[in-house]
Amino acid sequence: MDRRSVVTSVLARHVSEIPLAYGRHQLRSRLGVYTPLVVGPAILHGPDGASRRWRVHVSGDGRLLPLAPRSAAALAGRLRSLRASNATCRMGAALLALLDIAPQAPPVRVRSGQGPCSDFYGWSLLYQGRSAGVGLIDPHDHVSELPAFYESPQELLDRAAFLAAKGIPSRAVALVTEEADFVVDGAGRRHNRFFPRGIFCQPQGLGWLHEPARQP
Repeated sequence: MDRRSVVTSVLARHVSEIPLAYGRHQLRSRLGVYTPLVVGPAILHGPDGASRRWRVHVSGDGRLLPLAPRSAAALAGRLRSLRASNATCRMGAALLALLDIAPQAPPVRVRSGQGPCSDFYGWSLLYQGRSAGVGLIDPHDHVSELPAFYESPQELLDRAAFLAAKGIPSRAVALVTEEADFVVDGAGRRHNRFFPRGIFCQPQGLGWLHEPARQP
């Protein structure tokens, strides 16, 4: 049996709004295209109580590998079930990390995704909580319905290095857009309700996810 971890190379657009200058309120849109290596989907639960942090169920082996259905149909069904019970949840794409190439980790096999380009807000940082089976993501400073995310890879790496120096493992999660993030105005135009001046395409949060390949 092939025990290699399957990593999918996908096409993703990073879209955000950033200030033109300190102290000014005008915004401009920024667009970047990336091909991140995705180890699988992540279901983000939250915000949780007074801490407002988001929780992700992860493997208990220290790798912070999110536990979620591996097929698009099963994942969509899980999200519908959670939301039907009034649970707050979002989907993210967990990215390849150093945890996946440690000596004790299974070998990695990379494949190319066939789905359409997906939009994502930025990089959230999943880090180890007190429980071995639960990872945490900090809350967003201004948007209560989103977890915190970084708009540049360098900010993400700096924060991950800070946590690593304290002995806290972490994994990046691309925070993808979802259909519920959009509204339609009176003129029939679609807007992202969190970042109305951003440039967004049709949400394709599950577009990169496929049925897992059968193992011999």
